Amino acid sequence: QQNDRRVLLTGCILAFFSYLVRREEFLLVLVVAIPLLPWRAILLHRSVKIAFLTLVSAIAVSSVIDHQAYQGEDWRAFNELQPVRALYTDYGFGERLKQRPDILARHGYSSNDVDLIVSWFLVGPKIANPHTLQAMLSELGQLNRMAGALFLGWVGLKTLWHPTLLPLVLVAALLTLLSPSWKVAASWALCIAVLIVLAVKGRPGVLRVYVPLVSLLVIAPFLVVAKVPAWRKRLGASALLVACLLNATIVFSESKASQITAYHVRKGLAYFPNEPIVNWGGAFPSTDVYPVLGASPFAMSYRLYGLGWGTLAPYSVAFAEQKVGRGMIDLLVKEKGIPIVAGQRQFRLLEDYCEQHLHGQLKELSNQDMGDVVVSWRRCEVPSRMSQFN
Repeated sequence: QQNDRRVLLTGCILAFFSYLVRREEFLLVLVVAIPLLPWRAILLHRSVKIAFLTLVSAIAVSSVIDHQAYQGEDWRAFNELQPVRALYTDYGFGERLKQRPDILARHGYSSNDVDLIVSWFLVGPKIANPHTLQAMLSELGQLNRMAGALFLGWVGLKTLWHPTLLPLVLVAALLTLLSPSWKVAASWALCIAVLIVLAVKGRPGVLRVYVPLVSLLVIAPFLVVAKVPAWRKRLGASALLVACLLNATIVFSESKASQITAYHVRKGLAYFPNEPIVNWGGAFPSTDVYPVLGASPFAMSYRLYGLGWGTLAPYSVAFAEQKVGRGMIDLLVKEKGIPIVAGQRQFRLLEDYCEQHLHGQLKELSNQDMGDVVVSWRRCEVPSRMSQFN
């Protein structure tokens, strides 16, 4: 009884923390886990019922607090852009929209502008205009209907054969066959349905979403009571042990290679500029520079003007610089230009933006090569008579 309560308490705490880390993933795992939950105990046992209601209440309270924390005036632009932005960056509607040049023309957008949004260029009121972006999608048609839904669904399922997931999937399938249960089978069905729905909605093959779901299927047979022969239990335990050892070998090998790469990356950044640097398209190796533990104190002083999910968030360097008149577009036309870390594709998009919206030409003024990172100072040279731009 005492141990049962400790396990129950630990489970509720971990569930709450998982909700705080990533709410959407928590809900997906919860959906797949519905057949595995001890519903009889939740309904009949007082202590389990109290724990369950406490967990639900804690999640509800944290959701309200989280919602209120983003309601200030500084968050207005961020909140207005995020819902429609996700349809372009996450769900593939930008590609569909590019097939309708008539809609783009009516709203004064080009294919390059759409590519900029898809590439997280969330600066400049002309490009990152949530009302116009939403209006164009409304003209495009119902947002939940996508061409090639069956193909996308197959892509979503085919990802289960990805090398990262395949060992987990094989072990989960073997354990399910060794301990057959309708509850586990129902979880498999829900998992497959969830993956198909996500794919059809425009998010096929996102590995970080798949791993927790497949991991649940691995442990699912251990969460149900099933009478099976002893040899099946031993075979299942052996398969799980082999999978754990194989995965540990892969993880340790990748960790060692990552540590070597991170060392060389940090060494090359010894003279990284102390001014705000635009980080666009993931060209800056953030995972190597900022490990979970042991980040360099010098790295903590870098000022990265990130073009991404948090560009308009009040805590970002981009927001602070824009507020004092030093936004990316402001500096792009200045004499000294603006330092940028980006790939060639991003620079081509910026070159077209400079030509289409600023009526100028993008020039590279200088660059600083630091091994894995190259900082390029770019300027959009425009006619001197031009005093306003988008």
